[in-house]
Formats: sequence, structure tokens, C-alpha cells
Amino acid sequence: MKKNLTTLLFALVAMMMPIGAWAQDAVITGVTITVDGIEYGVGDTAVVTPNTTSLIFTVYGENFANLTSENFISYTQGLEDPLTNGWMIDTEKNTATCDFSNKLHFFEINITPYEVKYSNDNMKTWSQSGVYIVYDYGLSEEEKA
Repeated sequence: MKKNLTTLLFALVAMMMPIGAWAQDAVITGVTITVDGIEYGVGDTAVVTPNTTSLIFTVYGENFANLTSENFISYTQGLEDPLTNGWMIDTEKNTATCDFSNKLHFFEINITPYEVKYSNDNMKTWSQSGVYIVYDYGLSEEEKA
């Protein structure tokens, strides 16, 4: 009788819980950018130059063991990536990192500061990170014009 009651209770709970409620969705909550060993966070602008040698993005959040192609980051104008595409995921720290040191040319389009954005719903809505990135060619204002 006790086994039947336990089975019945489990079945009732399972029927009442929505599908997917057992596992919480991954949620991106923030971003930092590290340029040549200096970390930039909310309110900062990371500066990339022709002399930059190291550029690493770190994305923070919750439940990164459940990351899907719904979780995106836009790190420069016109480039968006799901965190499941080549990012190093640490499910214990709930971080994703990507080393762009060999892809600095991706950021050359950012001649004005670009605010990094992220999406947790396959790019339907975007959240602003508060972290900016700009490429500085070392040109004077007259040369930029």
C-alpha cells in the first residue's frame, strides 16, 4: 500500500509540473572583457589597439550546465554567437569564455564604443551588458574624419 501511495504522489507531482520544470534554463547575467590582462566590467570601455595581444570575453550567469542555442552574445557590430558555439563552458562557475586574441580584426569595425549585448531567448530580446568595446587605431580626431 505504501509503495502505491508513493507512486501515486509522484505521478500527481509530475502531472502538475510543466514540462522542463525539472531543469532550470541557463541565464546570462553579465559580461567582462579582458584586454592584455586588464579586466573591464560594467561602466568600462575596453580598448583594443593594433598593439593588443590578448582579448578574452567572459560571460557570467546561472545554470550554465543547461546552456542551449537560445543563449547568445553580441560582442561587436554585426556578430552574434550562441555560447554553445566554441565557447569554453565552466558549469561549476557558471561562466563561458572565448579567446579572441587571434581574431582581433573582428573588432576593427568598432571605431565608436559598442555596448556588448546578450540574449537568453534566441535573439528575440537583448539585454545591455553595460560593458563597451572600442578599437583605437591611434588616429587623431582630424585623421578619423
